[in-house]
Amino acid sequence: MFSSSDGTKVAVCDGGARIWTSTDSGSTWTYSSAGPWTSVAGSSDRVQLIACQNGGYIWISTNSGTNWNSITAPGPRSWRSVASSSDGQKIVALTWDGILMRSTDGGSTWSAPYTIKTGTNWNAIVSSVDGTKLAVCEGSGGDIWTSADSGATWTDMGSSSPHHETGMASSSDGTKLVTWENSGNIWTSTDSGATWTRRYAVQLAWPWTSVACSSDGSKLAAIGGLGYVYISTDGGTTWSQQPVTGASSLAFAASSSDGTKLFLCDSYSTNIYSGK
Repeated sequence: MFSSSDGTKVAVCDGGARIWTSTDSGSTWTYSSAGPWTSVAGSSDRVQLIACQNGGYIWISTNSGTNWNSITAPGPRSWRSVASSSDGQKIVALTWDGILMRSTDGGSTWSAPYTIKTGTNWNAIVSSVDGTKLAVCEGSGGDIWTSADSGATWTDMGSSSPHHETGMASSSDGTKLVTWENSGNIWTSTDSGATWTRRYAVQLAWPWTSVACSSDGSKLAAIGGLGYVYISTDGGTTWSQQPVTGASSLAFAASSSDGTKLFLCDSYSTNIYSGK
């Protein structure tokens, strides 16, 4: 799920055949079909969108999701996650088995495939707004890996980093990171992944599914499949629980850059919720 910096434009891929987009802060929605989609990202104004398919291609829209063009150069792969700089020029795409491809011209040309580490179950990639600081997470006991040069080289954060991660979010400058894992823990870092703090928000019946992060990393919104959202306004130190009326299987979360507009989505986009 992805929101423009002001929260007026929102896009979400439902894990199936549709990408849903809104240009009025979630009041109305339209969708495009060409799935199965696994991730969507874009420029800060959300005019340019980038999405990827598991077993398919990377797709780009330059008009907020009205029309889409497939990018065949990176090839059909088991694409898992995409991230973009705020201007939409620097794009990174990650496969399930740890292969990374990069573009520095909005998707017109692409680097050769780069294997971060041989293995499977790579889950997410995040980027700073300038596209220089990147972070990826590997599930099934893997580590957090980071890059400070737009993905040219990578550093393994080692055994001290979280494991079994299912997703990540980043502040705009890439210094504050948040990740969540199968064991139900949320972890935060304030030094671009060098060190991590485990946060115990609540004890859930099943793992976290998504965490949204404001641009400065202070405001977090976490969901875990239940009909509640858990809010932190101090970077994850303390949390409050809020019910989401009618929700039962929340799966995706996104926020405006200041964290005042929040968007939540059920599994397969059966319902999309907005709040402040």
